[in-house]
Amino acid sequence: MSKDKKKWLVNAITSSRILGALVLPIIFNIMSIPLLIAVLSLLFVTDFVDGKLARKWNVQTLGGGLLDSLGDKVLAVSCILSLIGVQNFLLIPLFLELGITGINVRRTLQGEIVKSSILGKIKTWFLSVTLALMAINVLNPNLLNEIVSSVLHMNLNSLLVSDELVNKAVCVTAVMQTATAIDYASKSLKNNEKTARIEELKRLKESLVRLFDETKYEEDKDKPLIKVLKK
Repeated sequence: MSKDKKKWLVNAITSSRILGALVLPIIFNIMSIPLLIAVLSLLFVTDFVDGKLARKWNVQTLGGGLLDSLGDKVLAVSCILSLIGVQNFLLIPLFLELGITGINVRRTLQGEIVKSSILGKIKTWFLSVTLALMAINVLNPNLLNEIVSSVLHMNLNSLLVSDELVNKAVCVTAVMQTATAIDYASKSLKNNEKTARIEELKRLKESLVRLFDETKYEEDKDKPLIKVLKK
């Protein structure tokens, strides 16, 4: 397979996650539980596969990275919107996730190189597990027990996905999202301060050079020194 075809395939896998996520709220209420779980699993698997293939085939691109990041956000928000009708407190992780997205968009527009931090990856993992537990809680709280029973032929009741478990998972996820937002905002602030210092040093250097530039003497000799230094 040519390199262009490999790159196309990787981007197609990433794009499929975005398209699947966009229609997820629509199909959430019309699919059977096994089929819905299969679709969700497939969408989450694409997040691993596209990056793995891009690195293996050496076809990583900035556009592909942007698509991958967009796919993660769209899938997370889509899953939340699919469940928010029956779990109103999902508004908290929804607003936090949108807030994180807003911070990263602002950082990108300011010229920063925005990459997911370790904390951000952990947050995404917590969010994914929480949404999976919530989907099971809504569709069939006893699903894990049924799976274990069918595979291991054991009757268990300890894997019930209760409302209490889901509430705890949402709280932990909200804490992780808040920590991630603070981390990204802090990095943005530090980068802005660093940029400001660099610009200030650059202006100082230019001012010092101007002070000893004979071609600027006639232009600057009758001006206050402070105005010359601020140019």
